[in-house]
Amino acid sequence: MRKVFCLFFIAILLIQKQAFSQNLEDRVTTQGNIGLTINNLGLIGNAFRGSYTQKNFPSCEYPVGSSIEHLFQGGLWVGGYKSSRRRTVNPDTSSSAPDSILVKSMLGPYVSTAAFDSPTGYSAGSPNFEFTASSPGITERSSLPQNQSFRNDAVSHQDFITEFTDKNFSIPGSGIPPRLIPGHTNPLGLDVKLESYNWNFSFANFFVILNYKIKNTGLDTLDSLHVGQYYNAVLRNVSRTLPAGTAFFNKGGNGYLDSLQMGYVFDAIGDPGFTESYIGIKFLGAEKLGSACQGPVFIPAKTQESLFKINFQTWLFGSSDPKFFPPPNDPERFSRMSKGLQYETNWSFAEPPGETIQSIIRKPGNRTNVLSCGNFRTLNPGETISVVFAVVCAKKDNTEGLPNSTDSEIQRRNLAANALWAQTAYYGEDANGDGILTPEEDQNSNCRIDRYILPSPPDVPNTKVISSNNKIDVYWAANSENSVDPISKEKDFEGYKIYKSSFGFDMKSSIDLQASYELVGEWDKAGNTSSFNTGFTKIQLAKDTVFEGDTNQYRYKFTFPALQNGWQHAISLIAFDKGSVKNNLGPLETAQRANQFFVFPGTVPNVDQEANKPFVYPDPYYSGAAWEGSSTRPEDGKLYFANLPPQCEVRIFTTAGDLIDEFTHNALTYQGSESWFKTYSTFSQDQKVPDRRIFSGGEHDWNLLSKDTQIISRGLYLFSVKDLKTGNIQTGKFTIIK
Repeated sequence: MRKVFCLFFIAILLIQKQAFSQNLEDRVTTQGNIGLTINNLGLIGNAFRGSYTQKNFPSCEYPVGSSIEHLFQGGLWVGGYKSSRRRTVNPDTSSSAPDSILVKSMLGPYVSTAAFDSPTGYSAGSPNFEFTASSPGITERSSLPQNQSFRNDAVSHQDFITEFTDKNFSIPGSGIPPRLIPGHTNPLGLDVKLESYNWNFSFANFFVILNYKIKNTGLDTLDSLHVGQYYNAVLRNVSRTLPAGTAFFNKGGNGYLDSLQMGYVFDAIGDPGFTESYIGIKFLGAEKLGSACQGPVFIPAKTQESLFKINFQTWLFGSSDPKFFPPPNDPERFSRMSKGLQYETNWSFAEPPGETIQSIIRKPGNRTNVLSCGNFRTLNPGETISVVFAVVCAKKDNTEGLPNSTDSEIQRRNLAANALWAQTAYYGEDANGDGILTPEEDQNSNCRIDRYILPSPPDVPNTKVISSNNKIDVYWAANSENSVDPISKEKDFEGYKIYKSSFGFDMKSSIDLQASYELVGEWDKAGNTSSFNTGFTKIQLAKDTVFEGDTNQYRYKFTFPALQNGWQHAISLIAFDKGSVKNNLGPLETAQRANQFFVFPGTVPNVDQEANKPFVYPDPYYSGAAWEGSSTRPEDGKLYFANLPPQCEVRIFTTAGDLIDEFTHNALTYQGSESWFKTYSTFSQDQKVPDRRIFSGGEHDWNLLSKDTQIISRGLYLFSVKDLKTGNIQTGKFTIIK
């Protein structure tokens, strides 16, 4: 026995030595309106730990910037039997019988899980987190030519690609002796490549697609294979309720829509009025990969007896209920993956006084779920299947005025529509979803179903925004007018729309930027049957304009006049097409988020301080003024120094002459210096694509804290402004009233 243990331990050490050290990387989707964290172990969501606290990454936020979270954590499940054939002596000793026969042996079932119920989410070496990284991080691709991650093989506006495996018994790089993964003694021998896709299109920015390419790299054939997406969803507004404790997690209601093959979760009683949305996990499709032409496509049937079907399961965290207890081991987990609750006789009907399963799971509780598909029958060594799910979010339709807990068909209407768009994206050339590629559907004659083909709005207009005293000027080029739709192959540009956020949109505790946009202007081609035929005369410049250091030729201009200085205005300019009668599509718009700017009108750089004295506003300053938003943190205070030279030094004193604080202003680099901008003017989660803030150049904010970050008292204060180019110094004063 001791010898066997030593050999086993040595084998683990050899595996550990050959493996690279596992470095975890989290990335967050930023092109669509869902901020979903994905890591290189294939986990989705960050369990409100790690990158959530260290990098301010959302777990699964929708809409982006709203503080409405939808997911604790999720991950891949794969279950099946190990099947092998070995030759053995034939027990039949008759003269006509062969000496040996092939005997099939079945071991299992075994289930490899990327995630499972845990109050703290993933932790290296914790049980049930059985996949380890095969790649050192996450690769990003983009189909957008202007994006720095642009690649011709990109599928969406932002692809994340990572690889992981269930073959390691221990955590790579965890030292000697290695840190074993508890209970992970029967890996299936899988290498998984996860590709996630998200788009900024207004008709596709509410879902993220997860394409799992699962390869059997073991020695055994995998039999009765099932693949599932585990998800622990929670809908709460984290600006109102901190993500911790039982009371945070036990407010969710659950459901399953058979027609859409989608499980979903909603906030039943947690933060009503502040979490008006749904999250769904939807099965999109599965197929076998690797052949020169299209491989077999697995089409789910909707009966318990069907060989290949979708199975929905949910259980209550910590429950001992025979039907709703968490599955503690591989046989129990495989059992859940291979049969769905929706096939139970009391799913939608129960004899009184019994309750249907649907009504039970709709009640508030801390539930986790698995949406699985199978039976794939066999996956031989070297074979690969693709299994695709979508994370779908949607605003609740509150037309009926019913409470969240009702979960009516009308309330789910947007969720259903959004799920169908995700399915449309997956089908691609296979428009009817039958898995059969006809010559008419095979647009590029490559003998394969090309998926993820979406109608495309025009290109984003090249835009320049200029802020000045009490106004904003928006210039844009005519590049959108040459856009060619990838499906119709036609130039179908029709016009432009310009949006501005409602006044004070950033003062709310929950900021829904997209919902705050109001249409200000719309212009379209004249002389056709589309839209209003306004023409572009009112916005077209006498001749194209060029700015220094900018090669774009700007043809159009729109001005927002009479704006309050210092306030934040979100502006988005979009282009739209004329739609397609053939494809039953209305006009498609470029995404608002793809071309939005956060603009602060104010005084321009001051070249004559003698004639235009620097000043402070608001003066007097009142603590907790409306324009500072709902935050009560001292560091989120804000007042402006205005009429500043392009480069200057500002110093603030008490009336006794004590220096309170000082800073240097540079009109070319200033992007908002204090905490307020991190709280109320940060919407992008991608450091590579920061928010585009536009300032007038002659103003600089200050948060009313001393250089030692101490809160200053009310009273009269003095300031000086030194022009670093001329040396001219001007002074002034302002008052703080608390």
